[in-house]
Amino acid sequence: MRLVPLVPIAVVAAIALAVAAPALSDKGGVPHGGGKSNPGSGNGTLTYAPTLSASPNPVASGDDITVSGCGYDSSYGGVVIGFTGGAWGQLPVDGCISLAGIPTVSGVPLPPGTYPVTAYQYIDGKQTKVAEATVTVQ
Repeated sequence: MRLVPLVPIAVVAAIALAVAAPALSDKGGVPHGGGKSNPGSGNGTLTYAPTLSASPNPVASGDDITVSGCGYDSSYGGVVIGFTGGAWGQLPVDGCISLAGIPTVSGVPLPPGTYPVTAYQYIDGKQTKVAEATVTVQ
C-alpha cells in the first residue's frame, strides 16, 4: 500500500503563489494586462472557461489518474489541481495542462464514490476556482 501525505491548505496557497509569481512580476503585480479584459465578473465567476477532465473515469481505488484540460490563460500563472487533500501544480503550455500519476488515495485507498477534482489559478489577487470535474472511484 502506498501512503500519500495530506497537503495542508497553507501549502496549496503557497504553491499557487509560487507558480503565479512569474506571471505577476512581468505585469507589475496585475494578473491581467495588456488590453485583456478582466476575467472576473465581480461575483466569483469567470468569463473564460478552461476545461478539466480526469482519466480513466471510473477508476479502481488505489490506481492513478491523469488530470488534463485546455483553455488556461498562462498570464495568470500556474494551475493548481486539488484532489482528496493533495495538490499538484503545472504551468500551462499552449493553454493546456496534463498531470499524470495522481493517486486515488488519501493515506489509504479511497472508498467507492464520486470525488471533485478542482483547478485553481491566482486571479485578481486571490486563488480562484477556474474549472472542476469529478472522478468516480470504484
